[in-house]
Amino acid sequence: MGLLYWCIHNALRPENAAKLERLKDAPPSLLVTLLGLSLLSLLLNGAKFWVVISPVHRLKFWDVQAVNGIAAVASYAPAKLSIVARALIHQRRDGVPLLTAGAWMVAVGLLLLGALVPLIAVSLWRKQIDMLFVVVGTIGLVVNWALIVSIARAFAGQAGLERVRRVTARLSLLGNRVESLTRRFTHSQVFGKLFACFDMLADARTVAAALAIRVLDLLVQAARFLVAAQIVGVTLTIDTAVIAACTFYLIGVLSPSGALGARESGTTGLASFLTIPGVTGGGFAPISLIVSGTEIIINITAAFIGLLWLKPWRLLRRAPT
Repeated sequence: MGLLYWCIHNALRPENAAKLERLKDAPPSLLVTLLGLSLLSLLLNGAKFWVVISPVHRLKFWDVQAVNGIAAVASYAPAKLSIVARALIHQRRDGVPLLTAGAWMVAVGLLLLGALVPLIAVSLWRKQIDMLFVVVGTIGLVVNWALIVSIARAFAGQAGLERVRRVTARLSLLGNRVESLTRRFTHSQVFGKLFACFDMLADARTVAAALAIRVLDLLVQAARFLVAAQIVGVTLTIDTAVIAACTFYLIGVLSPSGALGARESGTTGLASFLTIPGVTGGGFAPISLIVSGTEIIINITAAFIGLLWLKPWRLLRRAPT
């Protein structure tokens, strides 16, 4: 909340007054576009979760989208409440074991890194989006796709489990007690369910689709910053918008205190180090807050619709799977 206050304080500084005035007179078409882009980003994020779990558990697309809307609002709270909410709802409603849900979240996280790391790296290197950016970025994505699928296939399925068990059996060199505990764990149902992560990532089409969705979502999020900047009268280049979108999203995912406040202040802080015409110091704060504000409107609306769709009061009467 302190970070959010800092961001709002920067947005209200005298030098940003003209930008805020522009917001009041912004064309409705730009505001509608920004809301539409936020909705599209939310749907893409839900589609990513639906695609990733499909090799091990078939879920209904709109059920996953409904849960995703609720989780999006829960992400503003600390302690990763969004992950807990997503796992518990799918456990109660769809019979997804909690450990499999945990493996699902790990797989999604690995694919996030697989998509963003090469794009962030090439953005920092090129500092502009040109043909070389597209070529090198695409090569990085293809290499990550091949690495993820190859490594996952080495550990997926029963053959992968047996391979791990054979390796861990050699831990007898560390003592009989260590070897016994390791053998019991690797032969347990808990270990098998956690290994569902590799079953998800071993499917080449699933990984390719998830990476493509993540890249498309990144472009949509970059477009949100371009539109928000246009509203306040600042001209952003596409490469700056991509870097801002990556920062905004990654901070939201990694922040243990919740996404709200950390994303806006972190993105504003990064922008202060970039050379952006019309933006100095905390001048990026109005843009960050506009992006965040329109997203909150969409997420709260989606969460309300998701609650009506899922009828969580019925889930409370069901015995956990």
